[in-house]
Amino acid sequence: MRLRNFYISGLLVLILSLCVGCTHNNGDIGPFFGKWKMQRMTVDGVEDANYRCNVFWSFQSSTIGFIRVVSNTRYNETFGNWTVDDAYTTMRLSFPDEIFPPFSELQLERESELEIVKIKGSEMILKYITKDSDEIVYYLEKW
Repeated sequence: MRLRNFYISGLLVLILSLCVGCTHNNGDIGPFFGKWKMQRMTVDGVEDANYRCNVFWSFQSSTIGFIRVVSNTRYNETFGNWTVDDAYTTMRLSFPDEIFPPFSELQLERESELEIVKIKGSEMILKYITKDSDEIVYYLEKW
């Protein structure tokens, strides 16, 4: 009976340890982790009326993914790399793979530097200055 209880206890410990496995590959990336829905964007202070509220930003480890929802059954994806400075003031995006550029409606270059205006709770605001000096602000909500 003791041996049976020992095996049952061991099995329970194994199952519990598998259930609490880490989803943060290569360490904790702080408040950026997960999926964010871009609720809106402004260009030079004016709401971009063409944006359809259909782009998601996903952060994990050093990889960023953009997903554009086209319909209930169709979507587009693109992937790149991201880093952030220790003070959470600057985010750098890099899309080195030729077949995975950033989405055109975001107006980002393959190598972009964004100012982190706000990252708190479920809200993130990022500002990007284009090479033509346009100011684009992205408003994201944790999804």
